[in-house]
Amino acid sequence: MWIAALRERYPDVQVAISVVNSAEVISQVRHGHFHVGFIETTHVPVQLNAQIIQEDELFVVISPHHHWAARTGRISLQELAETALVVREPGSGTFEALQEHLAGLDVATPAQVLNSIADVRVAVASGAGPAVMSELAVRDQLANGNLLQVPLEGDKITRPLTAIWSGHRRPPRLAHELITIAKSTGA
Repeated sequence: MWIAALRERYPDVQVAISVVNSAEVISQVRHGHFHVGFIETTHVPVQLNAQIIQEDELFVVISPHHHWAARTGRISLQELAETALVVREPGSGTFEALQEHLAGLDVATPAQVLNSIADVRVAVASGAGPAVMSELAVRDQLANGNLLQVPLEGDKITRPLTAIWSGHRRPPRLAHELITIAKSTGA
């Protein structure tokens, strides 16, 4: 959606997109391979410029066939920690946010560790186990019933969606335009 809006404003601009985890985005921006990157972690290196685009809530999601689908109450953090979840790989902002939220609890070995949001969605929908995922990443699947949200006790799990770039305090012109679009339209 953001790229389409940028292309509307600048039809001759060529945009290359890479979908990688937050740690890799930071590395690529730091080394000058990406002009701008979007990360989902609170750990932004001081050598980079950053601007928070929005806060993103993480949801506990399950297949409609999971035994939690019949629950009427909320799941506790303790039960979530004790459950073998389908998770993203270390370096992902989702993985970091979940680890920080479960800090101090005995965390079960994951059911699966996957390298993409799409893979996690498919695994959960296929019954591999629950996952904690970005509301932005599962919005459509929740709306059409392919996934269900399980309410969580206590505070919401959130993390920032942040634009990062290197060099000058103000990002390059087209990167600035993309950040402006991202802030105005959400995800």
